[in-house]
Amino acid sequence: DLLPCFRFRPTHVEIIEHYLYNKVHGLPLSSNDVLIECDLYGEKDSWSWRKYFKDSDETSLYFFTKLTKVSTNGSRIQRSTPYGTWKLNNDKPIYRDKAKKNQIGSMRSLTYMPHKGLKSAIGRWVMHEFRLAGSLLRN
Repeated sequence: DLLPCFRFRPTHVEIIEHYLYNKVHGLPLSSNDVLIECDLYGEKDSWSWRKYFKDSDETSLYFFTKLTKVSTNGSRIQRSTPYGTWKLNNDKPIYRDKAKKNQIGSMRSLTYMPHKGLKSAIGRWVMHEFRLAGSLLRN
């Protein structure tokens, strides 16, 4: 738990190097309390992440979620839920250095598009999805 006067506001480089890299490779995380395991795209309970916002006065929360491919041979990721779809807006590289020579990952911005008839009940949401660069992945 963080002290009341502290906020979890990691930089993009910190998210990639200290959290995502460690999670993917099974290494210990700096803190297990600030990152939430949640199935954002799953059929079962895919909307449960909203409860974390209701239980907190934070405007940004951080989740780990597993990605599922649309088909076994394809590269497209399933980003639909029973209530709507996360639509890709842009993809931006993340570099370790200011010279932009060492790309360590990327960040995708996605906007939630609810299915017809649910717009007023669900609201507007933006998600930033972080990915490791291929050079940081093992097999």
